[in-house]
Amino acid sequence: MLTIKKIIKYKLWVSSTIAIVVALIIIPIILFIVDIQDPNRYKNEYYRTSRIRIPEGMYIKNADPVFYDFLNDVKKTNGIIVLGTSETAAWMSGKNYHTLLSYDIDLDRTFFSLAGAGRLANVYFPLILNNPMAFNDLEVIYYINPTYWRTDLCKFNEIYFDRYVDYTVVQNTKEIANKKGLYKNFMKLTPSQISTGYTDALISSYKEMFSTKLNLLLKKEDTVYTKVEKEKCTSLERIKIEDYYTPTELQEEKNKINLEYNATENYLSDKTPFPTIDTTSSYQYDLLNAFIILCKEYNINCKFYIGPFNEVYCRKMNPELLGDYQNVIKNIKQILISHNVEYIDGTFISNIPGTFSDIQHISEYGAYLTALKIKEYYEKND
Repeated sequence: MLTIKKIIKYKLWVSSTIAIVVALIIIPIILFIVDIQDPNRYKNEYYRTSRIRIPEGMYIKNADPVFYDFLNDVKKTNGIIVLGTSETAAWMSGKNYHTLLSYDIDLDRTFFSLAGAGRLANVYFPLILNNPMAFNDLEVIYYINPTYWRTDLCKFNEIYFDRYVDYTVVQNTKEIANKKGLYKNFMKLTPSQISTGYTDALISSYKEMFSTKLNLLLKKEDTVYTKVEKEKCTSLERIKIEDYYTPTELQEEKNKINLEYNATENYLSDKTPFPTIDTTSSYQYDLLNAFIILCKEYNINCKFYIGPFNEVYCRKMNPELLGDYQNVIKNIKQILISHNVEYIDGTFISNIPGTFSDIQHISEYGAYLTALKIKEYYEKND
């Protein structure tokens, strides 16, 4: 018998089902189909100041428009992007080589460092393929660290790659990367990373539809965000690099290092052996070749800096490895010459005591000599 109670219960069930379907299926489909442009694209903090700043890592990893706008701003202001691994990172309390170069009054250029442990050229492949015009005519210095030819690093590193590149960017560029022979060796994610990345991307997209699109559809913000035009970076601290340190200060920097081993006392306490070169793998050579070809194809104005290895430490701890490292440097030069690309030879500091803090990271003194070498190159070639 149909009672009022049953009718109400049935209607509540139907209403609940409809509400769920509308909320979880119909609304997302509508939001997915409808193209809603964010009127406040310049709400990001990057656009609020005239000073060019390197975007936060997540914007670079996700290939966010903020990152590509940053590259365009660097080009417009005659800036230079510096790519490297941990030796190039923003450490040394502002005394690393790219910071010193930005201070130099003779060069009058600003150097922007994108660097970090394991941040090799392949982490930029998806970013370049995703928006080649942002990289077109971009001036770049790529720091080649010979110690990355060692056994544990002479292969594709999924952990490092996943740290710097978002799954979605890789998927968006997979087809063209495959055509160029880049995906399998330098961009391929593991099945678990693909699964995790796909799930995260799906959840993120679903959330974004509600938090951003639905919000834009229902709510009109009173504040209008505009873009502040970027100006060429200037600094009141601009001086000649040669005058950055007094002779006394320069000696103090050297004295931070055990000059006999060319490393800090703290590092020497572990008695770490010098890393062995992988003489059987061509991975790092193949990666360098691929990056050079990509730079040429997309008109990226890249200069290559051949970094040193800590020859002093190697000679003291494992002299039998000297030949392998010297061969790596010779092979790197041959690759650069064969492609007819410009390079700066920074290997001269390999034998200078005080230039390293450990087996692979240059010291403040090493950074100073590196900056002078790069300055010398630009003064001769600009």
